[in-house]
Amino acid sequence: MKNTFWAIALTALLFTAKSFGQDSIPSVEKSIKGIQIGDNGLVFNYEFKLSNKFTLRTETGYNVFIFTGDNNWTVGEKDKSSLAALPTFTVEPRWYYNLDRRVRKGKDIARNRANYVSLFVNYNGGWGAFKFDNRIDQAPDFVYIIPEYGLRRTLGQRFNYELGGGIGYKYVTKYNHFDHMHKSYSGVEVTIRARFGFDF
Repeated sequence: MKNTFWAIALTALLFTAKSFGQDSIPSVEKSIKGIQIGDNGLVFNYEFKLSNKFTLRTETGYNVFIFTGDNNWTVGEKDKSSLAALPTFTVEPRWYYNLDRRVRKGKDIARNRANYVSLFVNYNGGWGAFKFDNRIDQAPDFVYIIPEYGLRRTLGQRFNYELGGGIGYKYVTKYNHFDHMHKSYSGVEVTIRARFGFDF
């Protein structure tokens, strides 16, 4: 009977220690929903946990593009620029690599307040372009696949900002410009992330 008591007590102690250890492991939030403005547009975002340090972030919204005479996808006169807002969709896996370090230093990691490395996969559809003037006939689609480094910080209970950037791949589809067909092309793209947002 005495041995049974100690066996039960030891099992309970090990279970409690294991549970405490799991709870104390730094981890990203289960999910975050919000809205952000910056870079070149306005997006709604939803980010959910894959593991303690990995998340998958999705976005949808509108990005504003400036079409000028020195771009390959020019749709206006060379000395003038035109604006168009294109629907945008993003899938971005993120690795918040410094959660442990921030916790050791006594810093907050609530709402994924940490640095990250990600793969930014983004599509902007010319088919849904909102045109601000009649100098634009047809806007192309833009596709970006860019490894990025960034940081996410919070302000108060709901506000946040993100800074970062990267270098990667860009693809622009073919399109018509007033009866002239422009060919598709691809190249290197450098991005800079600067956003301010609100979490729901």
